[in-house]
Amino acid sequence: MRSKLALILAALVLPLRGEGQERQGGAWQLTTSRSAAPDQPSVTLELDALNVVRAAVVTFRPALYLRCLNDKLEAFLATGATGTRNSDYRMIVHLRWGDRPPAEETWSRSTDYSVVFAPDPAAFVRQLLATPEMTFEVRPDNADPFVARFNGEGLRAHLATLQTRCPSAPARGAGFDSVYTETQVDEKAELISMPDPEYAPLLRRAGIRGSVIVQAVIDTLGRVVPGSLRVTSSANGALDEPALKAVAQSIFRPARVQGHAVRTRLRVPVKFTDGSH
Repeated sequence: MRSKLALILAALVLPLRGEGQERQGGAWQLTTSRSAAPDQPSVTLELDALNVVRAAVVTFRPALYLRCLNDKLEAFLATGATGTRNSDYRMIVHLRWGDRPPAEETWSRSTDYSVVFAPDPAAFVRQLLATPEMTFEVRPDNADPFVARFNGEGLRAHLATLQTRCPSAPARGAGFDSVYTETQVDEKAELISMPDPEYAPLLRRAGIRGSVIVQAVIDTLGRVVPGSLRVTSSANGALDEPALKAVAQSIFRPARVQGHAVRTRLRVPVKFTDGSH
């Protein structure tokens, strides 16, 4: 059933498209219908890649699909090209979320190798909600690898419709809309880099030292959410502004819940000494 449907999708749903200007992200297309057997409602979300891909003979635009059919959630990519073949109807793909390093995953594939299915559709949707910018790399047989870039902004607006058809789909407002505390996450956010705070020579000579504790919300890419900064503890008010600026420019490893990056509220100490912060 899956293989037959995948072949139909590859041949009909994803016609080969000529090269054109890059499209804006968030252009999800929603389609509702009823399956023939059994007679149940289905919903499909389609998102074209931002870029077109040149193959040996044709130019095409890959597309990402989220579908609920017979109460089952599926996430799959119609590549428009034959990928690297593996045994047991599997295919090796590479995913990059935001600016993170690419991760290798094993997805199942159609019999013609042109459609690949996410092994955990619900987790894929949650990650797409958390990090809408996604890059998908496929390595065709006897050809150079190609990359399809997607921007999933706007997905959240369709979650209610998807969830009514698939109870396993993430509910709107759940999970990645939340800001977790440090005690609620499986892996805490960690500071990767922070610029030296501006320590005014006048303050240094006056012997004004100590720490400033800055509270910040860290997003799923490890950046500080604008407007989330505030000082919760300070050795001296004159140190607050440079501490806030230093934290705003810091980079973090995001917190994780069940393996997925989430937003978290974090207390960041900034030290002012004769040495470094």
